[in-house]
Amino acid sequence: MWQDFLHSFVPSQDSWYGSIRTLQLCAPIFERISKDLPISLIPVSRWILPSFAGWEFVEQHQLKWAIDTDMEDEIIRREFLRHPLPEAIRAELRNFLQGRLPGLLVMEAVFKGEDMGVFPYPHLFPRKYVVDPNLSIVERLRVLEQNIKEIMSRVFFAASKKCFSSILMPLEDWMVSVSVAEVPLARRGSFYYPDMSAVVWSTGDASGERGMLVPGWWEPLHPQFPTPVAFTPGESIGPGPTHLLALESRMGGQERMTLIPRHLAKTHGTMNLTPVREDQEVSLPGTSTRSTTHLVAGPDQSSPLSETTARIIRTLTEEMQIPLTLQLLVHPDPVSNRTCASLLGVRPHNPPQLANPIDRPVTGLLETVIDGCPARGRGAGFSRYILMLESPLPREAQDQLLHDLRAIEGMGESAMVLSRSVLDAWLWDLLVQSRAVVGVCAPNGHEHPSRPDLLHFECDCGVLKMDSFRQSVSPLPNPGGLPWYVIPKPVRMSSDGVRGMAWL
Repeated sequence: MWQDFLHSFVPSQDSWYGSIRTLQLCAPIFERISKDLPISLIPVSRWILPSFAGWEFVEQHQLKWAIDTDMEDEIIRREFLRHPLPEAIRAELRNFLQGRLPGLLVMEAVFKGEDMGVFPYPHLFPRKYVVDPNLSIVERLRVLEQNIKEIMSRVFFAASKKCFSSILMPLEDWMVSVSVAEVPLARRGSFYYPDMSAVVWSTGDASGERGMLVPGWWEPLHPQFPTPVAFTPGESIGPGPTHLLALESRMGGQERMTLIPRHLAKTHGTMNLTPVREDQEVSLPGTSTRSTTHLVAGPDQSSPLSETTARIIRTLTEEMQIPLTLQLLVHPDPVSNRTCASLLGVRPHNPPQLANPIDRPVTGLLETVIDGCPARGRGAGFSRYILMLESPLPREAQDQLLHDLRAIEGMGESAMVLSRSVLDAWLWDLLVQSRAVVGVCAPNGHEHPSRPDLLHFECDCGVLKMDSFRQSVSPLPNPGGLPWYVIPKPVRMSSDGVRGMAWL
């Protein structure tokens, strides 16, 4: 099963790189441990269109002007969509479609460098959910081809080019491979969704592994993404959100991600959505026999889902010797209807924090943000998500901030908070408790409890050297309205517990 889950549309030695190469390297480990897990672990079959196919498309249709133009993103997208892919590639796509039943495809971009922890920020290339329609092969090919070209076109969008330039990515590595994943989810009425999505990662330090879970799809940047449930792999999992993200397949080949109540989801199709709460277990005659306790248990009972994630992440980290993030989809097996976990992805990541301070490099190729500021905490941190508070944050924003921090942590990223004004006690408590926050720059906080690895720079961020910094960051589209920014090259922070500094 784990020997043949990766395929290439075009035979090439360059097909396996980035997170796909990580999947390939981990496959023997998954093969070995998948036979002895509380929940069966299965691979997701993936088809890869290598990056050279994208460059061939650009050359064939003379689209290199998109590299250094100031043309609007929408114009670039339209130009890519109106040209056909090379005929040899279209023939391979046609063969792929003729050999499978219509259904759900999950498409995403794959970058060189992902297997070394170097990758652009997530919102540049959002994952695409495509329902391969039950229509003629001509229409099915058109749908698949258009989505591939749309992913390629985003390489040349303004924000992408700014990001690639900032992280000094060579031009030949800008083009992405396109991954087409055949996720084995049954259609539930007009929806596709897993029972649960779980993300687990190893931290690379003594704090061990951590995880998060939501019902439905894992899409942290979706405006309706529920607040994830944080858990420790191997321990019990608490109550979860009452709503989930589901992919709705609509007439005319249109799909959209929408938020639906869990009890409503049970009425669509197979009625096998597993609630997270223990007190919602269903055991009445004539109703679903899939119980909560099969996956998630209360404080005095074991949890097969939690135990499964613990065994996987601990084994992977021990054998690969690097911090890793993996994403699982929990759903009924389409053949046996028994609960299984599909591995949607695994990739290395850079630890957001180090136990010891690091020195600023002796080079002029950096911009100083903080220099010699009074600081608490000891160690180093790296952050690409920045919350800039020009004014005090109202208490009403607490739930939204918690949601954002858990989503950032679940993406394997970390956050830094810059505040001009004094932070309220409730906000300090939230920042200290969140493992996503690695650094805070605020004029107060010494009177509040902290944690040893939280770097606190005790000054008003308004006096920092912010001009160059502001030119580097980009506003993060955020429906919650909080002033989040993202930066291609992370802010590096360091503190010895007395003085601190930060630089780009």
